[in-house]
Amino acid sequence: MVKNIFSSSYRVQVSTDSTFQSTVINSVLTDTILNSPQLNPFVTYYWRVAGINRGGQGYWAAPFKFRTLRVHDVITLINPAAGAVNQPINTLKLTWQKPALINSNEFFHIQVTKDTTSTNFILNDSTVVDTLKYIDNLQYLTKYYWRVSGKNETGWGPFSSYRDFTTIIEKPTIPVLAIPLNNSKGLLNPITAKWNKSDRVEKYNLQISTDSLFGSFIVNDSTITDTTKILPTLANYSQYYWRVKAVNVGGESDWSSLWNFKTLGNPYASNLITPLDASVNQPLNGLTFKWTKAKERIETIQKYQFQISTDSLFSTTFVNDSTLTDTSKIVSGFSYLTKYFWRVRAQNEIGWGDWSNMWRFTTIIEKPTIPVLATPMNNSKGLLNPITAKWNKSLRVEKYKLQVSTDNLFTSFIVDDSTLTDTTRLLPDLTNYSQYYWRVKAVNIGGESDWSTVWNFKTLGNPYATNLIEPTNNSVNRQ
Repeated sequence: MVKNIFSSSYRVQVSTDSTFQSTVINSVLTDTILNSPQLNPFVTYYWRVAGINRGGQGYWAAPFKFRTLRVHDVITLINPAAGAVNQPINTLKLTWQKPALINSNEFFHIQVTKDTTSTNFILNDSTVVDTLKYIDNLQYLTKYYWRVSGKNETGWGPFSSYRDFTTIIEKPTIPVLAIPLNNSKGLLNPITAKWNKSDRVEKYNLQISTDSLFGSFIVNDSTITDTTKILPTLANYSQYYWRVKAVNVGGESDWSSLWNFKTLGNPYASNLITPLDASVNQPLNGLTFKWTKAKERIETIQKYQFQISTDSLFSTTFVNDSTLTDTSKIVSGFSYLTKYFWRVRAQNEIGWGDWSNMWRFTTIIEKPTIPVLATPMNNSKGLLNPITAKWNKSLRVEKYKLQVSTDNLFTSFIVDDSTLTDTTRLLPDLTNYSQYYWRVKAVNIGGESDWSTVWNFKTLGNPYATNLIEPTNNSVNRQ
């Protein structure tokens, strides 16, 4: 303000109100310069001055007005955060905070660079009117620096400090499958899938299915960090399809080529042939067991396992032979009148197949004991018709065979009866005064006992007629 020679001091008022109903500044000073305190930016103020001397305060000068400004604040960056990683290479959104007090003519200047000491900027745009900017075509896995400044009526404010971010890694290369080879057949459990390592990989996703369209999965594992995976036990004689993709934070590769393989499996169970199921009276020795050859789709049968047991659970075995290459086996040494169970299974490259149906058989009964003769006593004499032969009962007997002869070698027979079920036999009328030999054997389905001891006896008979002496036949006149 201009100094008034009639004034010794001045009253200065500053207000946001042109009528000065309230004041921001109301000061008395002797100088014509006022260093105002901090005023609010972007506000219209009114000010006036009146001179003061001994006579008092004079009239107010006509008020003036002015509008405050200020240098633009330092911009606060928002996104990406400092040190952010895995940022996209396209459509990356850079945002910052809008100052609290703004002007409609405000602009922002954004710079993006890979080197803070260089003036070679990836982005250098001073025409931004919003608080965001999208950037494209960045390089994979690269560190960038960015900053922003603002402009108002006073000009450009200072730049913010540089903030860095790193772009995302490029997605991995497509895996190349290794084994099982495509279209391979006859694979045995356990099966291991292998593939070549992809570039930039973090994990792999392995899928295995019986469906080439992968509508369902046997394996769908996205946690694999190695290039191998032992597969779960797969079904025999089945075709499987498999593929692999590589994954990292940058994305997923395309699927590998689709390969397939077929599994082998245990051979089918054999069918038993002889001895028939539930058969009886089987011999103790030289019994031949036969079964059909196990069916196999791809490879040949290596051997058979043959088991016989008296226990249907086969907790113990009478025979356990796993070295057979033929479909039969002759077995001896069974016990009499015993029930046995038997079964067979086949082996190929994958291992043992299922057991056949279990069949059973019963061995023959032991042959009877030798009969012991009772009567007629050995060397007995004077026996009269009718004569009954008797002997003691044998063990396990079904029938007896009785032979009676006049010849101790039994070359001819008076009796030769093999239908006897009792231990007695009424003999036919024998010749008087004759010597006879007899023997007995016991019989069952298991065989015949040896002959009993040979005994003999002699028959008696009615006495011969007496010859008359006196008187003679037809004599007369006897005194």
